[in-house]
Amino acid sequence: MTLRSDDRIIDGTRFITTSLPVLDGLVLWAQLGKLAAPALSKLRSVDATGVASVLARLGKLEELDAALAGDIFAAFGPALTELFAKLEPATMRALARSMLASTTAIVDGVKLRFADGDVAIDAAFGDRFGTFMKVLFWVGRHNFQSFSSAPHASIGGAQPAVSR
Repeated sequence: MTLRSDDRIIDGTRFITTSLPVLDGLVLWAQLGKLAAPALSKLRSVDATGVASVLARLGKLEELDAALAGDIFAAFGPALTELFAKLEPATMRALARSMLASTTAIVDGVKLRFADGDVAIDAAFGDRFGTFMKVLFWVGRHNFQSFSSAPHASIGGAQPAVSR
């Protein structure tokens, strides 16, 4: 089975990503979960309507602006405080590298493979932190969109391999 690819122009730069192989994706998912689960537990005390509104808007990359950023901090403040309290610089770098391992940027006609290291990542983004975050969200959604349906298979959505 082949890995899915997607390409998108984000803030004027073309990015191409290919899905991580399933075991690499599973390891990354576990690393993200280990980091995010304690923070997400803080959302119990947050207004669910505000959280739902922010999550719906996060799906639209073009809307990642100052107003949305303010709403994110308002809705997710306690969770973000918990997350950033435990997030070490080395962990952030490792997670970003893992997320972007199968992604390439084309800048001025030059292919920059992020798997080649930090120099390629820095060359593609420069000081464009907002663009970097948009790409991370897009790559994450690309890699983990099939996970959202995986638990349903064990709950009754599985189809028999052979009909009887």
